[in-house]
Amino acid sequence: MPTPPDDLRKILRAGFAEFLTAIKNCAQQDLTTPAVILIYSLVDIAGWLDGKGPRATAKSFKDWANRYLLSGNPPLECNADDLWNARCGVVHTMSPYSDRDRLRRIYYTTGDTSPQLLREMGEVWASVQAALHARGLRLPPPEDNHTVVRLEDLTAAAQNATNQFLSEVETDPERQHRMQAKAVRVFMKMEDQDLAERIAWGRNALRDHGTGA
Repeated sequence: MPTPPDDLRKILRAGFAEFLTAIKNCAQQDLTTPAVILIYSLVDIAGWLDGKGPRATAKSFKDWANRYLLSGNPPLECNADDLWNARCGVVHTMSPYSDRDRLRRIYYTTGDTSPQLLREMGEVWASVQAALHARGLRLPPPEDNHTVVRLEDLTAAAQNATNQFLSEVETDPERQHRMQAKAVRVFMKMEDQDLAERIAWGRNALRDHGTGA
């Protein structure tokens, strides 16, 4: 049974509000890795909802990231491929590494930590690795393919991107229609009154189609 039209806005607003609150709380508690995982999960979910296919994919993730996360403020020093690489690494292994290591890895700074110092440390460590590797030590290749993103910037970008996305969807009937079938599968918090309203809506829909309830 399709989702009642009036529920779509509620489902999307409530669901993303939970994510954004959790991301903010994690960032404030210096829980960087959980915050990053939640942000990438949000992009996965939003991309799936807005995509034309039935599943969340790399394409739906990157399309949404390009349209919303990377097109607004604050600017992020990465691209959609970097974000997908970072998402695969941190979600599956709690690290910046994935099987797409030809792409740049993303490292994160928080608070007053200097992005420049982190970049410099990466450059120095890459030189150390190269020197040791040249001496025949069994080490992985030097890591010089990375970029740095501030967690606060990524969090703010996710907030702004989500607000823009929801505002656009709420004024676009075609996208709303496309999301109806997916929205019914999304977790949402419901009180007794919400349940009663959905039961009444369903019974009315069945009567309208002559099947009764």
